[in-house]
Amino acid sequence: MAEEQDKYEEYKKQVKEKMPQDFSLDEEKIKDAFSKGTKVEDLVVSLQKEKPDSEKKEEKEKTDKNKLTINEGGLKEQPSPENVDTSWKEAYYKEWKTWADQNKQVLVDVNGPNADGPLSFRLYENEDKKTKGEFSAELSYNNPYNVSLKGYNEQIPEDKYFDKIVQMAKVNGTAIEFGDIKTPEFKAKLWAACLRNKVDAVNTPGKEEFQQWPKNLQEQVTKAFKEGGAKSKDNEKEKDEEKKTSKPKTGAERITELRQKIGELEKAEQAAKAAGGKLEEKDKYAILGLTKEEIEIRKLRGQAQKGDIKAQTELDKRRHKTMTDEYKYEREVELDDKGQPKKDENGKPVYKRDKDGNFVYKTNEKGQKIKTAAFQAFYNRVKAYQGKGSK
Repeated sequence: MAEEQDKYEEYKKQVKEKMPQDFSLDEEKIKDAFSKGTKVEDLVVSLQKEKPDSEKKEEKEKTDKNKLTINEGGLKEQPSPENVDTSWKEAYYKEWKTWADQNKQVLVDVNGPNADGPLSFRLYENEDKKTKGEFSAELSYNNPYNVSLKGYNEQIPEDKYFDKIVQMAKVNGTAIEFGDIKTPEFKAKLWAACLRNKVDAVNTPGKEEFQQWPKNLQEQVTKAFKEGGAKSKDNEKEKDEEKKTSKPKTGAERITELRQKIGELEKAEQAAKAAGGKLEEKDKYAILGLTKEEIEIRKLRGQAQKGDIKAQTELDKRRHKTMTDEYKYEREVELDDKGQPKKDENGKPVYKRDKDGNFVYKTNEKGQKIKTAAFQAFYNRVKAYQGKGSK
């Protein structure tokens, strides 16, 4: 009997050693597996597939905070993350209000930042359109990670609204997820905005779906792809192939390609180990087609998702370094003879520049540059996160 107990204790020890440190083990399942003669490796695999609902929920919330889901149409009710600071509403609202003023748009509340529930508002091209109720775009943020967009009378909003949503997501360090979207035109506009602004997108249309789109929508995405540039610039073979096809790779294709590279990496590591050596870091980067910096960013993201405050702080520092003053501070807009904001041939604001050609930024009474709402939101989030880390 004692011998059997010793065997069980050794069995349990091996299971614990092979499981992640933060994984909660079920004693009864281990005993049952031991009595049935289940191999340690097989039990470990089965246990990892059966994560508790609490862990699955936590992982989902962490993943949700790394992307902004965009839906077509009116508000799609989604459960808001628990204990979320609602001050984001004021920041998002101010950012859109500033953009509306710069683009000579009229912003009207549907459900303002101080009201309960989602943040929702409409944008009109002018007062006449507002009087008629013909809005250009209606946005409804259920939370900072989920927004729905629609146009008047089921029309698809213009590109500039998609660009603004994507640009705000980029500043906040989030990827774009294609949510509940029905029409190819909406998908094309959103995908093009992601490509133009070099923002990662997930759940994008597959190759077969893309090829079934009307020619003009395919060309819209392809044009944006050329403007934004290929993502994996370190891989010369991939770039040559992209030039030949002149079509962007779908999310599914990119995932498949990465899996293939990971498979190649595993084989190379096994071969190196069998030869008594170890695969060098530079060889790993070459196989994956990633730079050392990209590898480090991926590691930091993984650590931050697990609650590592140091990793999150380092990510915030790197993100801050990539932010230009144009993102961080409000720029002065040139006015025409009638005192109205000037626009270029593409309908975009014309910003003031000094004699050296640099942008002129708005300042407060102390002469300090005024932060954009997006940068202020980022700044506040970093401060709040650092505060938690100091407790």
